Amino acid sequence: MTIPAESIGRFFSGSGKLHAEDQSAAARRQAIEQAFTEDSAFLIWLAEVITGDYATAHQCVVDARSLSDQHSGVFVDWLAQWARISTIKQAVLRTEHEISQAAHSYEKRRCPHGGHASPTAEQLRGLQELEAQEIVRSLDAFARVVLLLRGVSQCTLQDCAIRLGTTRAAIAVACCEVERWMPAVAISTSRRDAMRASEV
Repeated sequence: MTIPAESIGRFFSGSGKLHAEDQSAAARRQAIEQAFTEDSAFLIWLAEVITGDYATAHQCVVDARSLSDQHSGVFVDWLAQWARISTIKQAVLRTEHEISQAAHSYEKRRCPHGGHASPTAEQLRGLQELEAQEIVRSLDAFARVVLLLRGVSQCTLQDCAIRLGTTRAAIAVACCEVERWMPAVAISTSRRDAMRASEV
């Protein structure tokens, strides 16, 4: 039996398409691996701030990387942000009970302010100067996750409330708690910088 020429053309054309798709998938996996590798210290820091435990934080990053590899909607041009959001999500899932328990006290209080701005890039850089455990000792699980959702994921108050299954009012109170704590962070990091300068 003679195979029509157009059928042979379609067969090889299809094979070429599959090969290109395989190459594209391989390139995407490599880009995901690179994003998680290059940002690994910061990702583990993010997860440890939420979970309060280094080993758990490390596993959160492993899980986030694995899920990202399986997710067809991961775009290479925003992989760094995806890695951070995915890691925070895994950390929240692993600390869900602790966050929920801490949230109850916030739901009973009210914020006297009209609104709260997200932490600035400068404030976030200052936070990264701190060991994760310093933040864990200063803020409870609920305030810590609100801090990172607002500062890193750029979530609104309402977005935070939906993600954490609580009220917008509780999120606002947590923002108050974070804002009261932030000046102490600035003083602490300034003193640390001064000490480092004097040692040079």
